[in-house]
Amino acid sequence: MKTRCFDQVIKILLMSLFFIVVSTPLAVTDNNYTIKSYDVNISINNNNIYNVTETILVYFSQESVGITKRIPIKYYNYKHNVSDINIINEENILYNYTLEKDGDYLDIEIGSPDQLISGYKTYIISYYYDMGEDIYSYRDEINWNILNNTWNSNIYRCNFKVELPKSFTHSNIMLSTDASKARDDSSVIWDVRDNTIFGNTIRALNPNEVLILTISLPNKYFLDVTQKPKNIIPNVLIVGIFIIFTLSLISYLEFKLNRRSIKPNTSHTPPFNLNCAEIKYLYNHRLDTHDVNYIMIQWANKGFVKIEKKILRHLGIFTTAEFFITKTNEINSTDEYEVNFFNAIFSL
Repeated sequence: MKTRCFDQVIKILLMSLFFIVVSTPLAVTDNNYTIKSYDVNISINNNNIYNVTETILVYFSQESVGITKRIPIKYYNYKHNVSDINIINEENILYNYTLEKDGDYLDIEIGSPDQLISGYKTYIISYYYDMGEDIYSYRDEINWNILNNTWNSNIYRCNFKVELPKSFTHSNIMLSTDASKARDDSSVIWDVRDNTIFGNTIRALNPNEVLILTISLPNKYFLDVTQKPKNIIPNVLIVGIFIIFTLSLISYLEFKLNRRSIKPNTSHTPPFNLNCAEIKYLYNHRLDTHDVNYIMIQWANKGFVKIEKKILRHLGIFTTAEFFITKTNEINSTDEYEVNFFNAIFSL
């Protein structure tokens, strides 16, 4: 009896352990498909352009439109070109797909809304990826997500093969399934022969897990690569500052030169309608006989008299300059003494 009870307990424990083991590796997702296998084949050219072919076997548990393949297009702080995209099935029949850029990703939406699919489907996706110039001046590198973190699905197995254009140091290879660690290949078995790296995962990957390949390479390993876009902002700032400085200097010099050539307009009109004699008297409280000259000039300005300068010859030898004052109009003044003075002079 005790032996039979013990056997039942052992069976229950084994069954519980079995269900735990079966359910543990794969996280629960809300997707209606899982990826049974994901094969990646990459051939890297001398100019750092990647020829990528990905063969994805997908199982759809219910009718669906298809899948979305997301390609990161931003590395080294600039965006890269993806070209010659082709998507077929195992019978070489083309899939319908649309392209859409979403921030730092190029989304390939595969399938047609009017043609739902279910069960097993194979997608063979090929494209060229121009990795171009990296950010290092002293070395080159390969830094590529064999699997990126955009798959919201379990991936049961990933096989990969990466071929480089020429020899390199094999000890510089780093593989990782943890984005926070440069080297964590505990979930991968891999090997390298000549210039080709190949391997596969040894456990099912959870949604959004990655497989990253990093290789440090000698400087100038890649030749004639696409140059990264130049940052023109510093140059624009320098040119802008130079233009502002030049315009400011020109404006300053023009102001200094013009200020020297400016001649202010001066006015000799007496204030409060005073005549010259009155101003002279207010200034020092006296008038002299030669002060009459000032009032004569003022009368000439007002058109009451005309002043003429004539050269007179005496005895045929000596010449003198004489001024002649001729009345041209009656005086128009509100000052009675000025009118009397004017009339007295020209009544002589």
